[in-house]
Amino acid sequence: MKIRGWFALALTLALHGCGGDGAAPLAPGATSPVKVMTRNLFLGSELVAIVLSNTPAEIPDNVATFWKAVQASDIPARVLLFADEIATAKPDLVGLQEVESFRVQNPSDFSFDAPAINATKVEYDFLDLLLAALQARGAHYKVAVESALSDNETPGKAADGSLFDLRMTDRDVILIRDDLPYTNPQVKTFANRLDITIAGSKGVPVKIIRGYETVDISLDGAKFTFANSHLEVGGILAAFQEAQANELVTALGNQPGKMILVGDFNSASNGSDTHSYKYLTSKFSDAYAKRHPGDTTPTCCTEITSPTFNAMTRVDLILSKGSVRIDDVTIVGTAPDKRTPSGLWPSDHAGVTALLGVGR
Repeated sequence: MKIRGWFALALTLALHGCGGDGAAPLAPGATSPVKVMTRNLFLGSELVAIVLSNTPAEIPDNVATFWKAVQASDIPARVLLFADEIATAKPDLVGLQEVESFRVQNPSDFSFDAPAINATKVEYDFLDLLLAALQARGAHYKVAVESALSDNETPGKAADGSLFDLRMTDRDVILIRDDLPYTNPQVKTFANRLDITIAGSKGVPVKIIRGYETVDISLDGAKFTFANSHLEVGGILAAFQEAQANELVTALGNQPGKMILVGDFNSASNGSDTHSYKYLTSKFSDAYAKRHPGDTTPTCCTEITSPTFNAMTRVDLILSKGSVRIDDVTIVGTAPDKRTPSGLWPSDHAGVTALLGVGR
């Protein structure tokens, strides 16, 4: 009896102490099923035209071009597709990135001598639109964490030549099933960030802030932390991205307990650009890579007007550490029949869902 008792105890400790790398698979009875999703909603256009303005006089025209592209991206119709994805997949938790709020002020009161961020008239709010669409589908979710990150305002030129102010607030959001309790919501911003002035010293100051959010979850006997993040893009900003990845790994990688980390990490999983993926997977297991070894299906980035989903790299990830079993991982948002009536893809990114078994 004593031998059997010690054996049972050793087996229990092994099950609860193993990582998500599959070295010691968790038995089904030792886990609780948890379904999660990560989704970049795509703000609707690229900011590069505004950021690369050479003089203050160029900014209004470049903002006008950007704003027309955002409006043409048909945010209301795309949000309905995101709601369909969530309502179909039924995740317990969703990590969202680029959950934009666009506000305008007309006429403009912008001053290059004393720039202000004060536009209040809402034109598009991704979060409000998404919550309403989910409610209409009988999919009941609540906001566990809403992290307002970058918040910037610039003048734009209207069709009649007058000026208006365009304010864009970038947010990360954690949605949670309405009946699922959570505790300890946290928002952290990265120390490594990009603060610039567009169009020289007399232009518009802009702060591009990134970060991560966490909540603690207790679900059917399983206790874990759920985290969501969005790292800086690569290219000329690769150093910022890698520094942010190091901040993230330092903060969360050594935190005790089980954790699921999702997000848009902007680092190719094949190692073809930045080192951020390598830093992240030094502490976390990549669910898709574990479930589909050798599969290089990309998630980013396509033109939303493209007739086919032309992504190149896999940067949208579901990561885990601690006693987490990976049961299924699926890429969503790339089916040709899941587009807007005008033929737009929901986002320039694909989404990822995963069914996990979290150790109790």
